[in-house]
Amino acid sequence: MFICSTKSGQVYQEGKEIGKHPDGSPRTLTWDDIPKSAVITQVQLTYPFRVNLSDRKNFAPLLSLGRFHQYYFANEAVVTMPISLGRAEKSSLEGGIQMGVPNLQAKIVGGVDKDLGIVIEVRVDRSGNTMIKRFPYSVLQERIKQGTFNKDILRNGAD
Repeated sequence: MFICSTKSGQVYQEGKEIGKHPDGSPRTLTWDDIPKSAVITQVQLTYPFRVNLSDRKNFAPLLSLGRFHQYYFANEAVVTMPISLGRAEKSSLEGGIQMGVPNLQAKIVGGVDKDLGIVIEVRVDRSGNTMIKRFPYSVLQERIKQGTFNKDILRNGAD
């Protein structure tokens, strides 16, 4: 889950109920719900497990990114898509690709430093394994251009 703090003091927490869908089911906050006008000071990812220490009991560790010009967040999921071929003896095809259920693999948060032209990206998988990458800003721009990330994924930071 991400927790996003802004310069105005607003805190956005992934999964927090923010209303209802037309069918009455709860609508929860996602990255897309953070206003594009928000100025982010820090983005945190919670780890997918709880920890007990002698002075603190049952808390989820946080990973924080701050002091970047822009930020982004993404979920990485795998969807299995069963394919059936249908029966040859029938004239109409019964086969086809069926939509599977998405299976969350990891959460990704990134910070862009435009002065240095770099991106720091942190990926935390379901087991808490963490991978940190540093790459040129142009690589992120290419990912957006190719459609790997939505062009509206970036949110402004407080520099």
